[in-house]
Amino acid sequence: MFEIRTDPQITTGQTGDVVTVTDIREIHGFPDPVSDDAPTGRGLTVAVMDSGVDETHEVFDGIAVEHHNFTDAPDEPLDDVGHGTAVAGLIAQLSPGIEKIVDLRIFGTSGRGTSKPIFDAYEWAQTHADELDTINLSWGARSQNPEIDREHSKLMNTGVQDVVSAGNTGETSGSPVTANDAYGIGAITEEKELTRFSSYNPGIVENPDVVALGKDVRLPRASNTSMGTILNEDYVKASGTSFSAPIATAAMNLFIEQRERASERPFERTAKDIPGTPRDVYGYIRYDHAVELRDTEVKVDVFDLPFTNYEGVALPEEWVDSPTHAVLERETAQETIVRFER
Repeated sequence: MFEIRTDPQITTGQTGDVVTVTDIREIHGFPDPVSDDAPTGRGLTVAVMDSGVDETHEVFDGIAVEHHNFTDAPDEPLDDVGHGTAVAGLIAQLSPGIEKIVDLRIFGTSGRGTSKPIFDAYEWAQTHADELDTINLSWGARSQNPEIDREHSKLMNTGVQDVVSAGNTGETSGSPVTANDAYGIGAITEEKELTRFSSYNPGIVENPDVVALGKDVRLPRASNTSMGTILNEDYVKASGTSFSAPIATAAMNLFIEQRERASERPFERTAKDIPGTPRDVYGYIRYDHAVELRDTEVKVDVFDLPFTNYEGVALPEEWVDSPTHAVLERETAQETIVRFER
């Protein structure tokens, strides 16, 4: 069984403090959107694999929404649950220059579903990868599923930048965040403390990679839905790593515009640590620090490894004492391009 990653114990209740888009920008170092030269994710296409997107909400004004319904539910209403609209709406608010949202609907009338719509959505995304820049997945299985992880890795190998919610079950989590190198996002409070529910899986893969605000977040409300605590006709308050993931997706959209490529490594290397806990892994996202980090460009020597059909890469001497990370940029029958970062 696959389900949307919200925490039912805390997504409803008395209305208290609400984390706004302004709060998110301040804590995570997003640029001032009123600045003429501020990045907004201009021209990018973002896929949201979720419960649908109600494009009638005001936050989607000026953004095209393309719908693909892989469930047995009717196409209308566009989002029976409200979760996908909340996720996509937060991305739209934080990266308002994106050109298109591709709605890959895998949950119908509830927040739970089977694997077939998920496999179908992955197949569509893999086939249309050249049309996508980022993809947000704020859902997961209750445990690791090798088939889903393989599909997720296949999608990542196409060059689409993934962002996956870490889960809300403490020291357990499930696919697709358990896929190798999946970019998993945990949740913190406005006080910059890790939430009690944010998943942490040191024994499976490095999950999460970074964390972002995910408690009491003000979110766009799909028509006639009641997810979370209703604030008014257009907005709700809800919690979960489901809503920290779209913050990371929006940050990646801005990064792609400014740096003309996608990579989670700058966000990991510049994240702010939360003292006293290893469960934040690298820490919480600071967009301003990540975009200021410049790559080190060096030449490397390639040589044939004796008695094998493989080649080796000789790194410069100054890299010996530094951690390195190899990023597969492109792989074809004719060539393999790998970028080394440290």
